[in-house]
Amino acid sequence: MPAIAFTNFDNYLNSVLDAYVKENPLGQTITDKPLLAGLKPKMKPFVGGADYVSGAVRGRFLSDYSGFGQWYSHLDTVSYQHPDDILRWKYAWREAHLGADFDFTEFKQRGVSIDMNGGANMRGGSREVQIVKDWAKSEIKDNFGESQSRFMNDSLWGDGSVSAKSIIGITGILDDNPTAGSIGSISRATNSWWRHRTLVGANKIAADRTTQKACNKLKAEVRQLRKYGGRPDLILAGSAALEAIEAEVAEKVQINQDQFVVSNGKTAVGSPDLVLRGVGPMIYDPWLDDHGRADRIYILDSNHVQLRPMEGEDMKVQKPERPHDQYVILKAVTWTGVLCFDQLNCHGVYQIAMP
Repeated sequence: MPAIAFTNFDNYLNSVLDAYVKENPLGQTITDKPLLAGLKPKMKPFVGGADYVSGAVRGRFLSDYSGFGQWYSHLDTVSYQHPDDILRWKYAWREAHLGADFDFTEFKQRGVSIDMNGGANMRGGSREVQIVKDWAKSEIKDNFGESQSRFMNDSLWGDGSVSAKSIIGITGILDDNPTAGSIGSISRATNSWWRHRTLVGANKIAADRTTQKACNKLKAEVRQLRKYGGRPDLILAGSAALEAIEAEVAEKVQINQDQFVVSNGKTAVGSPDLVLRGVGPMIYDPWLDDHGRADRIYILDSNHVQLRPMEGEDMKVQKPERPHDQYVILKAVTWTGVLCFDQLNCHGVYQIAMP
């Protein structure tokens, strides 16, 4: 079993990891991750130097005060209003470490010996190099990459309760009670305009095949989500919610050629994808099923929810030294950033009960 120099081997693994992260920083998905896919194209880096990412918002205008606009004549007394309604949202950025270690024993089990004192150079045609390449593809690209994307997807959906040092994701910001507490350091209790829309729990939508209640209610909600300039464009739904909507649609839809596809002499029964007019297709998100939210629908305006990595810190490949007292190789990627909402009244959370 010819030996490969540790330095050559370590450098090769670094180059594989670095190239992979640059080409596809969110990994190859096994289950669909539409939230991750929807937010990634609109990522907006921020420059470090502060503990928060922040922005200005205005919820009230001078015209909201009774003394701003007045009709007068002759010597009537008029009043003036001072503009002082700008608030700032701010979200603390967080740091994430994704790391794996690989011990020398498992390399030997794969037919690769690592020489700490020199050894042979890595030549492209050798059997050992081929083993390393196969292992790198399996463990770095497939395993590490998928694990990386799962971590990010879970974090973006999560409520931040996994750790006091984690980002707060969708379910922590678009929660079931939009009238309580603060989001981005702005109080939702005192600022009614800083609230997302919800129909959950006692107010959940009961789907009905006869009255089309769920379909009609969601269409009405789109108008409300667009009322203050929002343009919702991403709908993520659990399987139970989609099945409830499909049941309503199937009851009233006119059967046509789109519902039956003939292939190889066989007829396949299906229906067109569900699309909410004014928003887009209803996309199934497996995360919701796996976390007890199969009956939920999240309607988002991707222009007002941003994945904000710190400049130069988006899935940054780290090269930690090998510990002196263990025969292992350490590989890691770090991410620094935050999920920011700069407007809340253009997003909605809906719970659908089966008909």
